[in-house]
Amino acid sequence: MLKIIIPMVGEELYHKNSSAFFPKILNEVRGKTIFEYSQSYLKNFKESFDNIYVRPSFANKLYEIDNIIQRVASENAKIINVNDTTAGALCTCLLAAEYWNDEDEIIISSADQFLDVNCQEIVSLFRENNTDVGLMSFSSVHPKWSYIKRDSFNSIIEVVEKKAVSNEALTSFFYFKKASLFFRLATSAIFKSRSTNNIFYLSACINEALLEGVKVSSTKIETQKYFNFYDFNSINRFNQ
Repeated sequence: MLKIIIPMVGEELYHKNSSAFFPKILNEVRGKTIFEYSQSYLKNFKESFDNIYVRPSFANKLYEIDNIIQRVASENAKIINVNDTTAGALCTCLLAAEYWNDEDEIIISSADQFLDVNCQEIVSLFRENNTDVGLMSFSSVHPKWSYIKRDSFNSIIEVVEKKAVSNEALTSFFYFKKASLFFRLATSAIFKSRSTNNIFYLSACINEALLEGVKVSSTKIETQKYFNFYDFNSINRFNQ
């Protein structure tokens, strides 16, 4: 079965600015919260799946985030409470292990991006190509993203954090053919201390996959089909 994991522990999701009473994730653009935009791609899926959200306890105490998740995603969404911060999205996602079986497919996405593409079609393409780890990329050179590095044969050889080693940046959408594969790659990256500035990004387990020799592929989407609500300035740009 397909399991979709949304890590929501990152402090950047709950930042406020001087003109905002609510945190970034609950800011509204044309009557919809950033969180709603981030989950809109789920409507494209025609198959059944389980939603798993990992959020900090303070977010529910201050903003009743659980109720918002259930209204936006599903009343049956699984919600995992975290009392403290984690060492990064990779560690956060591992907390969802109680809700998956080894043979389940895994998608990891974020709560502060907008994907204006049919993700069901993209996942179907990964399946047709027997992809073990699937990525989604777009054109950029900004140092806030992670980047795909390819060799002369156009094969993916590395994913690099916060450095434009190409113009192929990654969205926060990751597909894993099996949950057992994700667990093995993630724990290997952690055991080897594959962190960047003491943060374990999902790119760390992608590099472990490349080292193992499993099939990693990426599909490129049009840049205007992807928007990341990186900060309040980006929210203003999206509104415009």
